[in-house]
Formats: sequence, structure tokens, C-alpha cells
Amino acid sequence: MSTTGSNPVYGRFYGVGVGPGDPELLTLKALRILQEVPLICTPRSVTSAESYAFDIVRGFLDEQKQEIIRIPFPVDDEAGAAEVWRNAADTIGGHLSQGKDVAFITEGDPMLYSTFSYVLDSITSGYPDVTVEIIPGVSS
Repeated sequence: MSTTGSNPVYGRFYGVGVGPGDPELLTLKALRILQEVPLICTPRSVTSAESYAFDIVRGFLDEQKQEIIRIPFPVDDEAGAAEVWRNAADTIGGHLSQGKDVAFITEGDPMLYSTFSYVLDSITSGYPDVTVEIIPGVSS
């Protein structure tokens, strides 16, 4: 882990909106961030192998050079949701605490009814020194 004095140097946590489905609606900034970060975090349902958000951006990523973190989120389990958010934040936070930047992709815009907002709450409470940047996406 990189440190400055006794404080860890965290990577940056990006919430990247990938739009409503057409890859051509991805913003230029979203595309740049997605091609620069070493880690892409993609939510998926527990019943599917990939997420719709990942399908949108797959063609822009270099899976030989970038690590894809697939985190299953239960759709119908409200009781266990808080634990899922915390576990996701711990997985992401582990990479951030090693100084690695992480982009969390989500359909539409990260701040409109998005899985990202729940993970963001857990990241900011568990890792308050992490810098967060929101990359808006086209909402449908």
C-alpha cells in the first residue's frame, strides 16, 4: 500500500454512468475514464453472468489489461441488501487502499436510482478519505 506519512494514498473511486443502452451515447469523459482505470466494477444480478451496463461498454475495454470486478447484487432481497453494499464497498475499498483507481459502471446516470448510490454510501462511511468523482450518464 502506498503511504504518505502514516496515511494510505487511496485510488480514486469513479461512478460512471454508461447511458441508456446505446454505446454511442457514452460521454467522452466516461469513455476516457473507462479506458484509463485499471479496475472496472460492474454490478450484476445473482441470476446473470453479466450486467447490461457491462454489455454497453465491453467493446471499449481492454480485458487483457483491466481487471473486471463482477459483484452480484440480489434484486429481491431487501433484508440482505445492506450487507451486500458493505461487502461490495470492502471489495472496492481493498483496491482503493492499494492506490488503484476503480470505476463503478451503472446504466443511465449514477445518481438517478442507481446501485452506485448505495455502494457510494458504504464507501464514504468506510473509507472517508477516498476521493469520489461522478461521471454523469445520459438518462433514458
